[in-house]
Amino acid sequence: LYAFGDTEAALDIWNQLAEGEDRWARVRSERALIQHRLEDGRITPKQAADRLDELRYAWRGDRVEFELLRDLGRLRLEENEFEEGLAALRQSVTFFPDNPESRDLAFELTEAFSDIFTSGVAEAMTPLQALALYDEFKELTPAGARGDEMIRNLADKLVEVDLLDRAAEILKAQVQFRLEGEEKARVGSRLGLIYTLAEDYQRALEVLQGTNEPNLPQDLVDQRRHLRAQILAGMNQAGDALALLQEDESEAAELLRMEIFWNRGEWREAAKSLRLLVKMSGAKPDLPVTETQATRLINYAIALTNSGGERAVSQIKSEFGPAMAGTKFAEAFELVTAPAEIGTLDPGRVTAKVKEVETFLTAYRDKLKDGVPLSSLN
Repeated sequence: LYAFGDTEAALDIWNQLAEGEDRWARVRSERALIQHRLEDGRITPKQAADRLDELRYAWRGDRVEFELLRDLGRLRLEENEFEEGLAALRQSVTFFPDNPESRDLAFELTEAFSDIFTSGVAEAMTPLQALALYDEFKELTPAGARGDEMIRNLADKLVEVDLLDRAAEILKAQVQFRLEGEEKARVGSRLGLIYTLAEDYQRALEVLQGTNEPNLPQDLVDQRRHLRAQILAGMNQAGDALALLQEDESEAAELLRMEIFWNRGEWREAAKSLRLLVKMSGAKPDLPVTETQATRLINYAIALTNSGGERAVSQIKSEFGPAMAGTKFAEAFELVTAPAEIGTLDPGRVTAKVKEVETFLTAYRDKLKDGVPLSSLN
């Protein structure tokens, strides 16, 4: 009757059966009434889902339960109740594998799961909520690029709030079981960076060694070399790190060299690197200075001061003093360029006035703090 447009007659029959004693007829009638009221706007999707959730326990074990679970899952997902929705769809597929519709529903389930992490929906979740959902349903992660994108987005979200260990876990599984070739090397670099940020240098080195693929793009080769040098320096193998960077004239390599010399108290060599870094930053005496330029100038002055370069410090003060005077770094700059400090300046004395010496890793940390996703760093 309902299919032929005789809605009132159909509703009358359903209402009678819904209050009858025949459980088979009661469940089917209730389900039909819920669907009608939802389409008619008399109840919300949330209300319809709640009623289906109650009704599913009234009848178990055949196509009706399959359809109840299917409809319940779809409604829960529509209301962004992701865990409940995915669970209902998974039960429908799992409990009724022989149902002709199960295969299509299994595909729908996988698509719904990946959509949460690839369509921006997961942005409304906290990282811990997103991680809990992934852990509960990770077997639904699709193969191929779609699944890799999903994992990448989740890892970005975890690194953003410094959950490095959990981000490492999911990227490690991706590297081991899902990727090959260039993409394996690229994600391996991200995983190596996470371990390096956590100062787990041995694991970082093992990851780089295990993802060393042939015929990689030059930018990725360079990034992996720089990361390896940072790892070696962290493992107190500074000589090997410097040897690895010997022919490298990039800014990242110079930052690494400077950091090694700085940490070893080799102030003359640190000053040489910082002079190049100031030049690379584009700092000029007649232009306003950026925060990066100001930090490099101050660290350059510290290194020169501790290497006895009084004349060079005086020149820096003369050239950049006016530009630095108008910045928040003015007091620190005055301190490190004061003639009385030559040869005696402890870098720790200026850390309250200026951020710590710039390093290879601070560039990554600053980008991550500014909301740049981990996956955008290579």
